[in-house]
Amino acid sequence: MRSFPLCYTSSPRSLILVLGALCLLAAGCGPKAEQAAEGDAAVAPAESVGDAAAASNGEPDDATPEANAGRAGAADAGESTESPTEEAAPPESMRDIFNRGIEVVRETGIEDAALGVGDDAIDGELISATGEAVLLSDLWKEKPLVVVWYRGGWCPFCNGHLKELQKALDAIAEAGGQVVAISPELPESASETAANNDLSFTLLTDQGNELARKYNLVFKLPDFVEPIYRERIQLEKYNGEDSYELPLAATYVIDAGGKIRYAFLDADYKLRADPEEILAALKSL
Repeated sequence: MRSFPLCYTSSPRSLILVLGALCLLAAGCGPKAEQAAEGDAAVAPAESVGDAAAASNGEPDDATPEANAGRAGAADAGESTESPTEEAAPPESMRDIFNRGIEVVRETGIEDAALGVGDDAIDGELISATGEAVLLSDLWKEKPLVVVWYRGGWCPFCNGHLKELQKALDAIAEAGGQVVAISPELPESASETAANNDLSFTLLTDQGNELARKYNLVFKLPDFVEPIYRERIQLEKYNGEDSYELPLAATYVIDAGGKIRYAFLDADYKLRADPEEILAALKSL
């Protein structure tokens, strides 16, 4: 504490003023005391904010009392609020779903049930791209017939196989055969398929898979595959009906007497008859 010397004066008024000043200093008043009070007021809000931040422990701004109560209850019960360390299994990929669908179709026995080598071909009426009716028997009676069932122009594997057959068309003709491709897609859709793939052989519509059903080639898409087709492909736009049934991507060589001399049957739509095998079958007739 600083000391101040006393000054004596003969004036009572001066003495009174000196005594008053000493009293004020002793009471802690004056400019320095006021500055200290102001400083305390300035620190108080900052300390309060700090205390609130420490109490929040980084909780999100939208944390509710109910949520905090739930956390407290879990802590009281000794339950961990941390996420489990065991990771969930990854979702099944589209490829895995389709491969599983292939196996489901295969397990129905469709490959064994379908008409095969040595069976008599079944006749049926189909529709040309121009809307004309065509009997399949009229074609095989002309010359040996390569019959290719394809799923639709929306299928890249079908388009790839049709293009391969187009490249082999001259060789097939030299071997004495002709090609016709059959699908459930509407004539206008078949016309688009032919145009998109620069095909010069005939594409025919098997409305509702009626003829394919007689060959035991038809299957319904598995229930876990169908929603994907409905969302991404929408078969009803191509086929004019929404049964979501498709034919196997089968290939037959039928001789002029209506006998099946070659058959390619596989539930896996990615696998198709090799043009070289088709040529070999034609040359063996």
